[in-house]
Amino acid sequence: FRMLHLCRRSRVSILTTSVRAGWSLTLPYRPLHIPTKPSLHSPIAPSYDSAQVESYWYNWWESSGLFKPISDHDEKDSDPARETFSMVIPPPNVTGSLHIGHALTNSIQDSIVRWHRMLGHNTLWVPGTDHAGISTQVVVEKKVKHDTGMTRHDLGREKFLENVWAWSRTHAARINEQQKRTGASLDWSRAVFTLDPSLSDAVVAAFTKLYEDGLIYRGNRVVHFCPALQTVLSDLEVEMRPFEKPATVKLPNQNPNHKFEFGVIHDILYEIKFGTDHNTSSTASPASSSSSSSPPSPSPSSMISSSSYPHIIEKDGRYFVRVSTTRPETIFGDTALAIHPDDARYTFLHRPDCHAVHPFSGVLLPIVRDPILVDMTLGSGVVKVTPAHDFNDFECGMRNNLPIKIIMNKDGKLNHETGKDFQGIDRLVARRSVIDKLISLGLYET
Repeated sequence: FRMLHLCRRSRVSILTTSVRAGWSLTLPYRPLHIPTKPSLHSPIAPSYDSAQVESYWYNWWESSGLFKPISDHDEKDSDPARETFSMVIPPPNVTGSLHIGHALTNSIQDSIVRWHRMLGHNTLWVPGTDHAGISTQVVVEKKVKHDTGMTRHDLGREKFLENVWAWSRTHAARINEQQKRTGASLDWSRAVFTLDPSLSDAVVAAFTKLYEDGLIYRGNRVVHFCPALQTVLSDLEVEMRPFEKPATVKLPNQNPNHKFEFGVIHDILYEIKFGTDHNTSSTASPASSSSSSSPPSPSPSSMISSSSYPHIIEKDGRYFVRVSTTRPETIFGDTALAIHPDDARYTFLHRPDCHAVHPFSGVLLPIVRDPILVDMTLGSGVVKVTPAHDFNDFECGMRNNLPIKIIMNKDGKLNHETGKDFQGIDRLVARRSVIDKLISLGLYET
């Protein structure tokens, strides 16, 4: 492909080249003004110096304007048959250097771009780099910490941004130089950065237009929020770590001498009550209720004791269900319990006037039937629903019209919704405090 760019016949608009298969390809070609190359009559080096030769040719291609579209050379070009081909490079992140994956995809793109130039199309391949958002922030924070021992908060916003811009300029230049070394035929006069004012304005304009046209909307969703970085992370920026069995793990930005438990199932007792009560957490009704009116409310004993429900726990004339969870500290955000509609163990909970009592607040929680959320084979088959702090629970809450109760601040500490005894405690430390409280109430089982 490169040879086709370097060969020309003065004042002739046809370029013919031989192909390995033995046939000839005739392509339209517009001669460009190419500066005279330096003399090549000096002695040939005893061995091939790739760095010297390749850098020379690339500089000559670029300075000759061979990577620019035809319209840049001839603004009056009015060939109605001439096609246009334009492509933007997937911008590499300025978090580091390019790797073999970039070399592979860039080579494929370069082949496509050069082919369109050979066809005589008005061809443009736009280079650029991506600021990478939180990824760049993380690496710059680490560098600042290593170099100065300071955090971004210690530096202040303006000073920290200066470090981010310095990092971006340095690594963008390195990335661009790497792409040139691979021979990528990019039009460097059009190189952009995703934080350039023109691109930022274009993003705002695009989202505004989409919103005004009713094609996008804003809504509440559960997100990955990092208390340390104080920002939302995308799914790609989060490393999911499954636990097949209980484990204790050290966590970043926490006491290095302390380990936190994960994958441990905790059993909590929720009292069951029948009948209406004004102190409910929601106007939601259990999913798929078959009756719009409730029969007279019987006593719990007539509903439960008269039937054989071995999964019900009786204490002093009160009746409880066992709820299994790995995150007892989110109990403050519970707005419902959920069971599987086909679970024969809990058919008596299908009544629309049946509620669970929140262990701490005493608020009556609806009991919804959700076959998507609940796996009958796990735990007790009864799960607590915390829509604000779990992705699956959020979807359950949307399906069953449950309220969303946020119980944490952006710093990861429990907020005012948890009460004065727990407010201000870090969510990782709160687990032990919640368990101790449940034990004191006789509502925790080991």
